[in-house]
Amino acid sequence: MFIGRITGSLVSSQKVESMIGQKLLIVEPLRVDEKDASSLKPTGRTFITVDPLGCGEGQVVLCVQGSSARFT
Repeated sequence: MFIGRITGSLVSSQKVESMIGQKLLIVEPLRVDEKDASSLKPTGRTFITVDPLGCGEGQVVLCVQGSSARFT
């Protein structure tokens, strides 16, 4: 689980059938700034995530990975 900021969206021409209609987002993980513990700074990495909630660019989100992130 990590906190990240949405930096954009992704368009896919082909998806697994269960993911059709799901929005794909680009998320950059954030970490606590060592100099100012009250602010977050980007890590420089990016992840592609599935958005079932309708989040938008610039929002800070909580992301989960692995089996706990499955659609059931």
